[in-house]
Amino acid sequence: MRVECGDPVVVAQSRQERHPWGEWQFPAILRPSAEEWEVVFSRTVDDASLGSASLINPQGAFRSADDGRTWREVTPEAVDWNSSRTFCRLRNGDLIRLEVPRPQDLPRSTLPEPHLRDHGYHGFYAIRDPLRMPSGWGQYYLVRRGAGDRGWQRVPAVIDDPDEGIVCYDPPNAQHSVVYGRTLEQVLEMPDGSLLATGYGWRLGADRVPRPKMECYCLRSTDGGRTWRFQGIIARDDNNPLAGFSEMQATVLPDGSLLAVMRTECAKTGPMYKARSTDGGRTWSPPEELWPFGVLPQLLTLENGVTVLSFGRPGAHLLFSSDGKGERWENPVHLVVESFEGTGISGEGYGYQKGEDPRGRPKQTRTSGYTSLAVLGPDSFMIVYDQFDCPNAEGLPRKTILVRRVTVRP
Repeated sequence: MRVECGDPVVVAQSRQERHPWGEWQFPAILRPSAEEWEVVFSRTVDDASLGSASLINPQGAFRSADDGRTWREVTPEAVDWNSSRTFCRLRNGDLIRLEVPRPQDLPRSTLPEPHLRDHGYHGFYAIRDPLRMPSGWGQYYLVRRGAGDRGWQRVPAVIDDPDEGIVCYDPPNAQHSVVYGRTLEQVLEMPDGSLLATGYGWRLGADRVPRPKMECYCLRSTDGGRTWRFQGIIARDDNNPLAGFSEMQATVLPDGSLLAVMRTECAKTGPMYKARSTDGGRTWSPPEELWPFGVLPQLLTLENGVTVLSFGRPGAHLLFSSDGKGERWENPVHLVVESFEGTGISGEGYGYQKGEDPRGRPKQTRTSGYTSLAVLGPDSFMIVYDQFDCPNAEGLPRKTILVRRVTVRP
């Protein structure tokens, strides 16, 4: 393949010298129309033990009207979305997404007993049975924007899947819990016109107790996204020593089959896994290792048949597959390079030159490794990522959100 990667363009850059982990990072990109692009990113500390939903800050939001060449800040309400990863552009040009309930502080006395599960960051989530939650605690919505429309339609959506545990954080010595909606990663339009939504979390067994590991699954809708029912388990392995299967994305390959790529660890570097389905997501091949590391893998299949994979930590990277199955990945592009020290992985081949000292670059202090992709054309796309030490006009390192145009041809 021939890959051409454009120069990075600054979307947003912090004026502060330092930000805690979670602020000014985790970007996502969306192309609402042919004329505009939008980028959002986190301005909330990334802390699994966030004691109250009131501590979640508004996101950063920027918009471009000149095909990503320049960007201007807008109010978070102006973009009306939290992450592009749940969006799907239908074949008729409409944009849709599933909107999950925002985190809420609910009285603990109104909630069922919790089952504790280790989330990997020296703490535990409290997983609760959705069938015993108070009625009306959270409403899902289908959000749609028709091709050529300027506004969004928002209608209630029903999730008919009683086995996905409700994730909560129970602050010590508090009378409330921070209750989260399920983690849905994306919506896909299938060749038969149905819709598939992918997600991950702790699912409940027949005894209504959460299984020990996180797993990935998918839901299906045949009524345009108003009702969703459980379709299949993408990846599950209760005996694997890894933390489980989490952050994932899927793509529809040229032959109509599905390819999914998943993260496996939380607080440390773990390999990415992949699985395929040839029956619309009902059954999946046993997950197998794809790459030695990677968080929040992002997938995109272009009209020319090339499938794009972005991932990070350490660093931020791109890979490409043109075999139609996602079995062979080539032409690596290293957007941000940082140390592999302590990961058990040699940095050679990931942007390091042969003989270069891996201690010469800091570890996990240059980027969150989170990326997001959006189609630009039949053989091109835009990627957004963050870099913590991008120089400002005075040459001082600052947290920065960047986009780049990439073209790939078989």
